[in-house]
Amino acid sequence: MARRDGQITSRGERKWLVRWFLGRDEGGTRKYGSKLIHGTKRDAQKFLTSVQRSRDLGTYVEPTRLLLGDYLDKWLETAARPKLAERTLASYRWLLSKYVRPVLGTTRLDQLRPLDVQGLIGGMEKEGYSPRTIRLAHAVLGSALKQAVRWGLLANNPAALVQLPKQRARAMRALSRQEVVRFRQAAAENRYRTLFDFMLATGARPSEARALRWDDLDVEAGTALIRGTKTTGSRRTVPLPRSIRTGLLEHRRAQAERALRLGARYARDLDLVFPNAAGLPVDERNLVQRHFKAIVQRAGLPGSLRLYDLRHTHATLLMAEGINPKVVAERLGHSTIRTTLDVYSHVQPGMQEEATDRIEATLFRGA
Repeated sequence: MARRDGQITSRGERKWLVRWFLGRDEGGTRKYGSKLIHGTKRDAQKFLTSVQRSRDLGTYVEPTRLLLGDYLDKWLETAARPKLAERTLASYRWLLSKYVRPVLGTTRLDQLRPLDVQGLIGGMEKEGYSPRTIRLAHAVLGSALKQAVRWGLLANNPAALVQLPKQRARAMRALSRQEVVRFRQAAAENRYRTLFDFMLATGARPSEARALRWDDLDVEAGTALIRGTKTTGSRRTVPLPRSIRTGLLEHRRAQAERALRLGARYARDLDLVFPNAAGLPVDERNLVQRHFKAIVQRAGLPGSLRLYDLRHTHATLLMAEGINPKVVAERLGHSTIRTTLDVYSHVQPGMQEEATDRIEATLFRGA
């Protein structure tokens, strides 16, 4: 079967060579695309019609043998690097290496389908990764594929057409003073005890603590620069308690000894305060499952306790001590004091009673 702008030719049993007209180049030469279709002639005709329709609608993309993994390398260097801070770029590269490349890296870019991306998401869910982690990996992949559409390598973004897991709102849990003591005692021999202490002392988010670099710390002055990413207010400098400063100095000495033992196998260039044993970013799932949960169990605390609850503990204990909510909001990196008051409203009833008692003592006693 032949047409002015398309042709189907038999190439053996259930094999059909499909050719279609793509226009003319600058020299006026006619350009064609072609593909070998396995199946019936009707299958070949359906493919030709589909190609011609996308060409006429302006959504046609020429086939490429570029693999997704190779494309991601190009995207990181040419599109992402000029726009992102080095730290953010490193986190993008790590997310793609950890979650995306092992599953989809050898898939041809032009053959990537929404079902493939949905499979990636489903696999991460089965592995037990949190909705937040899945959404982060999806967001980076989606950004890369969006650029592929702009560059004419894809007709549409396969990552934009998938269903993501819902963010599950979980009840906040804060440790009491006595529970904090039990937790810290149970963590005394754990490699990440200083990380947990840092979160309790500063209210840092898990992601902020894991991304902390030694350049962000001034241990002598007793301050930590926390480079939050959620809002402008997330970036803040937090004073460190004396005990944490001492713990960080001991932690740094132990880290230097480990780096010396490993030599070139230790990633010194990342300069992370709380890396894994090789100096690389610690995987949050591994941190929680192999370390945090073991400490919680050893301390006899509820198994539902989350790593994020160390941040809640910090804020709740400050609020219970009557610290000004504005100060608490600044330590947490909240954009407004209202956020702090809304999240920690459960602490306020006791504070209101204390305020009432103080008014009684100030205004009415002795009257």
